[in-house]
Amino acid sequence: MRNWSLWTGKDGVNLALEEGSWWSWWLEDAICWLCDHFPAIPLPPVPMKDDDGNPTDWSDWYGDTQQLFHLYVCSPICQFCWDHQKDVEKIEMSYEDAIISFGDRVKRPTLDDEDD
Repeated sequence: MRNWSLWTGKDGVNLALEEGSWWSWWLEDAICWLCDHFPAIPLPPVPMKDDDGNPTDWSDWYGDTQQLFHLYVCSPICQFCWDHQKDVEKIEMSYEDAIISFGDRVKRPTLDDEDD
């Protein structure tokens, strides 16, 4: 199966043709939907040490159950899916050319988007 992706960045717009098994896109979409809808229940302040040995707790380190799900379930499954997809073709274009070709699906990043 082939899939076209369109994304914007600071320097312009990228269009990519990706190829892979149908199940890799289905699984990626399903797990991302689940990650977006997973309940965000705050974690209790259970004491622990961070990677450098400094004292912290679960609520400061992990946040909530949605972030834990993203870290330990969603991200590894998405990485597995991406490993089964490959880029066949990539096209870089200016914002002006992309807006002519794709209309309102292309949005210039704002200063607020740079933090994401």
